[in-house]
Amino acid sequence: MDAGEEWQAYPSRMFTGPLLFLMICYFDRVQFKGQVLDNVFPTIKFWTKDRIDKRVKDERKLGFGLGKVKPRIMPVEEETEQKGDELLTKEECVKEIVAVAQKFSDAFVEFSKLPSTISKKFPNSDILKKIYLTTCDYFINQANGDQ
Repeated sequence: MDAGEEWQAYPSRMFTGPLLFLMICYFDRVQFKGQVLDNVFPTIKFWTKDRIDKRVKDERKLGFGLGKVKPRIMPVEEETEQKGDELLTKEECVKEIVAVAQKFSDAFVEFSKLPSTISKKFPNSDILKKIYLTTCDYFINQANGDQ
């Protein structure tokens, strides 16, 4: 059953065809009555039935298209490091390994201080101890090549 037929069969329900998509795009881009909304991405998650019903009611009362058009939200592109097709030299590989090992070493030193801090601040917290021990087990398994 297509959206039009379904709406004719059940006129009290909201129309669920392409019109709904257009409504949501309109609601998301037109700032109505100066309202600032904490939109989430993707847009469909933010515009619940209750929000749509309220917006339709308000716009019917005051008029459609009277809001300020907000700029489009462009998707954020992931930043990637690309070396192109060039292969890393042995020297570059060694430098990269040393840099990562230094970061790991610094993080490991910080991590190793946690048991003392945890036991002082939260002497009876079994959950924090369990999280720490589970993390240690994970590191050991990774070092041994276990998956």
